[in-house]
Amino acid sequence: WTRGDNVREFLKRNRQLIVYLLCSLVTTLGEMLLGWVILKLLPERIVVANTVSLILGGFVHYHLTTRYAFRMKHTAVGAAAYVATFCLGLVVQDVAVYLLYHKLLDALGEGLQYLLSKLISMLLNLAVTYFLRDWINRRIQEHAQKKAQKK
Repeated sequence: WTRGDNVREFLKRNRQLIVYLLCSLVTTLGEMLLGWVILKLLPERIVVANTVSLILGGFVHYHLTTRYAFRMKHTAVGAAAYVATFCLGLVVQDVAVYLLYHKLLDALGEGLQYLLSKLISMLLNLAVTYFLRDWINRRIQEHAQKKAQKK
């Protein structure tokens, strides 16, 4: 085995997670930019800025991850699962961003305070929602396969 073979095997074995992370990165960069703009327009409204940018980013993220990471069709069940995990992730991220921005990182300058609050809360949200969505999507696919076999 060469080092290149090991890298290719790692990428192949973890394709779904890597694609999910890339989709999340693109979405998060857009969310952060939008959140920054909202925060400039509404100073000290970090939760509003975070919530609005997350909701808009959630639409984009759902389409990207459903299609490219999980390779699933857009269905009502899949959308409902995404919305449920999105809501959980929104609560996790809003609580984390509030605590980080107002309590833990308040000694930093506003720019760094926002950036670190958003980054840390996003990573926490990403971990929670990825593993939950992966588990739920596997159950959805198993159910669809069993249903197809009965026909």
